[in-house]
Amino acid sequence: MHLLDQPMANDPKTIAGEAGAVSLGLLNEINKNEALSNVKEHIGLDEHTRVLLINTESRT
Repeated sequence: MHLLDQPMANDPKTIAGEAGAVSLGLLNEINKNEALSNVKEHIGLDEHTRVLLINTESRT
């Protein structure tokens, strides 16, 4: 939820509850955690990857 609340560059601020923000949290963990590098490689996540996340929960 913190990542959505403080966007980077020109990204819009997004309000999300715990369930709505979990997909971004997981994506961030896969991207930054070296222990998950095999998952990152398996799904093809790199600096050129575009990811669509759908948030269906507002602030809780």
